[in-house]
Amino acid sequence: MHDINMKLKFGLLLLIISFVKFGTCSAQTPDISDLIRRANAGNVEAQYNVGCCYEKGDGVKQRDSIAVTWFLKAANNGFAKAQCNLGMRYFHGIGVVQSYSKAIEWYQKAADQGSVGAQYELALCYYNGIGVEKDYSKAVKWLQNADDQGDVESQYKLALCYENGKGVPQSYTKAVEQYQKAADKGYAKAECSLGWCYKEGLGVTKDYAKTIEWYQKAANHGYPNGMYELGICYYKGIGVKQSYSEAVEWYQKAADQDLTEAQWSLGLCYYKGNGVVQNDSIAALLFQEAANKGFPWAQCYLGMCYENGKGVEQNDSSAVFWFQRAANQDLDQAQCYLGLCYESGKGATQNYSEAVMWWQKAAAQGHAWAECYLGLCYELGHGVNQNYADAYYWYKKAAEQGIDFAGIICHDVAFCTRASKAKGSISAITIQPIISGKSKIK
Repeated sequence: MHDINMKLKFGLLLLIISFVKFGTCSAQTPDISDLIRRANAGNVEAQYNVGCCYEKGDGVKQRDSIAVTWFLKAANNGFAKAQCNLGMRYFHGIGVVQSYSKAIEWYQKAADQGSVGAQYELALCYYNGIGVEKDYSKAVKWLQNADDQGDVESQYKLALCYENGKGVPQSYTKAVEQYQKAADKGYAKAECSLGWCYKEGLGVTKDYAKTIEWYQKAANHGYPNGMYELGICYYKGIGVKQSYSEAVEWYQKAADQDLTEAQWSLGLCYYKGNGVVQNDSIAALLFQEAANKGFPWAQCYLGMCYENGKGVEQNDSSAVFWFQRAANQDLDQAQCYLGLCYESGKGATQNYSEAVMWWQKAAAQGHAWAECYLGLCYELGHGVNQNYADAYYWYKKAAEQGIDFAGIICHDVAFCTRASKAKGSISAITIQPIISGKSKIK
């Protein structure tokens, strides 16, 4: 469900904002001359604060290079906030030549002194193998140290480690404990994850009321994933009265924050007319936004829009373009559609072998119509050597999933007779024609 991603924080503004956690400079305008006098006299906190003044342009002209000089003085004198500051600067290359190894060096010094920010950043470096060899156990160690000091982000990341079994034995129960810690502090990501655990019964007893409670809290804190998950609950009637219109409202809020999944789901509502007036143009636009970001279902539906001229000008080549992208991400529906394009020669050069290849990929995932089309290919010898036994094999699999066409063929006496005389290349199947009105499909 989740995993830890290193989110690079570029730019001086973001660096300064992060000092709420990693070491905040004084908000008051200082007496710069007195501050410099004390810094030159060896006061490490004054040295750090002079660096902050030059970093922000507070009472002096903003100069990163001079800020770094003072931070180095304080850091070399063992001041943890300055060490953590330098770690972030070297990590992102702000005012210094970018160097992960130097970032690790300074993070380590600050972390050893108990700096929560440094411990958290060092944990992420070990988790992602940035500047050090990837080591989940060390990542967990530093996250635990920061967690012990009440750091909410570390509590959340540690929950992910337990959920995914990274650096610790996998345990949904312990993951829930960590999510609960962070959620109780109003951390929206943890609130959303806790809602998911109650929805799926992971580490806790399944409880849809609590699912809604935590999704609602995450949504109220402005977290788009919480809004989206709440939308899904309304769409499906999970823990709340089913309501497409409520679902659309939450999908819209999440989509407004550029959440890809929400754009796709909102597009589907417009495509089907669920909770909104049906509108192919808006649907196609939303599919396009999500498809451009690589979401396979949006790519598949955008291909359908181009194939059928719904909300966009009909264009078979564009349909194939988007089917191909979704199929390359192993989406069985897109693989089936792409096979049809190659079989029919619509938007692509007709190629039965290519069609068979994509239907085989989809059928391997249990796609019923792909199984049926493979049966047809083996029956007619399109893209494969004609083989009635293999055709029967695929028709039978499709029929078992409710494809009526395949079921009719499997009950056809003439076809079953031909199939029973053939030697299948896929698997051994006993084939007998209808006897006394009952199928002998085994």
